[in-house]
Amino acid sequence: MSFNFYQVARLEHVVQQSSTYFRALYYLSYFTDKQKLNRFHRVCLKRITRIKWPMKISNEELYRRTNTKPMSEIIRERRWRYIGHILRRDPRSHVRVALTWKPEGKRKRSRPKETWRRTIEKELKLFDWGTWREARQAAQDRAVWRQTCRTSIST
Repeated sequence: MSFNFYQVARLEHVVQQSSTYFRALYYLSYFTDKQKLNRFHRVCLKRITRIKWPMKISNEELYRRTNTKPMSEIIRERRWRYIGHILRRDPRSHVRVALTWKPEGKRKRSRPKETWRRTIEKELKLFDWGTWREARQAAQDRAVWRQTCRTSIST
């Protein structure tokens, strides 16, 4: 069985994306992590398209040639698609309760930890939703939710 270049390139791209999506969707997203993730994605795309060191190409040109976006944008879009799925679930489901649950007690003195939930609450402002209630109402219409996620993230 032999594979042509495009089949191998697609397979490499799928394997690379699936392994990076899981960690990035559910773990912290610091700015330096996003930079490293985007850099890794570009290196993989250049390897797949056989762009070597002496050939210079801009990042935008690379994304245009491969018909992709930066990994951080792809992950943010998928994260919000998943949140839309959670917000459409039954209000008593564990996943939906965990989304807005706040632990009791106090934290130690230090800089507040960047949690998944705090990242999501910061990104709520991108969509012009101030509260979870507004996001829940918007998530009820799937087509509008998808379109809102795609347009807000790409800008």
